[in-house]
Amino acid sequence: MKNQTVNAGVSTANGIEFQKHCALYFWLDNYHTIKDEKYFIYIEHHEDIFFCYKNDDDNIYHIDAYQAKKSSDPWNSSTELSEIIKKITHVGLDLYEDDAPKSSNYIHTLSFVTNDSIKLNAKDTNSKAKVYITINAANDTVKYTDIAEQIKTKLVTTFDDVEKSELDNVYLKYIDLPKKYEGQKAVLVYKCQLIFNEKIIDYNAAVETLLLLFRKVENNLNNGNIARLSDTTKSVSSDEIKKSIDIITTKKLAFDFWRSKASDICKKLEIPIREQKNFILDFENCFDRFKDLTQTQHLNILLFVRKKMDDCDLYDELECINWLYEEFIKESSSQLSPLSIKAAIYASYIEVKEEL
Repeated sequence: MKNQTVNAGVSTANGIEFQKHCALYFWLDNYHTIKDEKYFIYIEHHEDIFFCYKNDDDNIYHIDAYQAKKSSDPWNSSTELSEIIKKITHVGLDLYEDDAPKSSNYIHTLSFVTNDSIKLNAKDTNSKAKVYITINAANDTVKYTDIAEQIKTKLVTTFDDVEKSELDNVYLKYIDLPKKYEGQKAVLVYKCQLIFNEKIIDYNAAVETLLLLFRKVENNLNNGNIARLSDTTKSVSSDEIKKSIDIITTKKLAFDFWRSKASDICKKLEIPIREQKNFILDFENCFDRFKDLTQTQHLNILLFVRKKMDDCDLYDELECINWLYEEFIKESSSQLSPLSIKAAIYASYIEVKEEL
């Protein structure tokens, strides 16, 4: 795609959150369906949001594109809505022209998404009565082709035949997100809780972690200000999302283990009561540090534990953790404090144990 007018990148880092909230909302809604798929989520690219699915041959076989707009008032059969739909059809046309490899059965959907109702009406030319349709919480998705002809005609008076050819792929959607930022976050946290149940200890942190993935790509400018599906700097991959989910759920397992072994761990690692709070905080932060390439001290400890686990023939977990700590002190050096080393050894044990 070489259309430089369609989301060729955000030139200011103003952080429009609604689009990212919509992206996460749709991801959570479809989690169980897509969790084993290979996909990429694009933010502020061809369109506000793209869910791009690939087959085993690495060819794109399906794209769901969303133009997401927050609103404080209901939408109607206005010029603004007509222009939005027209823009969406151009996105569809540009997708066909994008040179990214596609499967022979490639398809896409093009949706306008809003958090207020869409109320459309038009006069019936025969009866002179009005025909209506409302897209809202009770009727949240309507395919454009299913709308009454009188309303459709009113919306596309300025469309040419090429633009009209894409209307079969257009949908109008209502998304159940409140008007204010805090309310939207609360909905996402609740949906996250429903999806993952007891697998996550901090749902607020989980939502923020996933949104951070989108923030990292939203303000990247497309190469040459041209939107291309091959531009991975504008997308978050399913592998990246899975890795984040693994970190979040691994942390939950670690916390569960900590709670069950708290007093024994402190006793075995000789952590005084006055230092136990700092030890816990250090331990909690280790999992994020293991993913940060700049945290070399923590990464060295993780690498050490990963190598040493094969040499540990102890049967008791506490004994094994203590043995790893003693071996590290004998064989290695670190700029971390003894308390931080103990926390990192313990967290590394949890991390490596999940890999076995």
